[in-house]
Amino acid sequence: MSIYKECEVCKTKINKLQNASNAFLLGFGKELVCKKCKAKYKANSLFIFLYSIFNDILILFILWNYFMDLLEFFHLNTNLKIIFSIVFYLFYKIILVYFIYLNKIKD
Repeated sequence: MSIYKECEVCKTKINKLQNASNAFLLGFGKELVCKKCKAKYKANSLFIFLYSIFNDILILFILWNYFMDLLEFFHLNTNLKIIFSIVFYLFYKIILVYFIYLNKIKD
């Protein structure tokens, strides 16, 4: 598993993070297309299910944590908390892309 998927047809390395939206959409079933031979790859359906569950849980945890800290507004700068939460969420999404196993879609 890595950031690159080797095409099963032409053996070209395909970057899973070709654009920024892949970090968010590959786990939800977006297709990845080889630029050389146009072979299509998609994440395993079990991974898509688990990805969506963990994604929802993380978002709820971050929001709950943020709103609980809002109650203690005397002790924490809320802007710093928002920035930290966003950076943590983006890093989490990139790490999940690393572990996505892509299967070739039959034409």
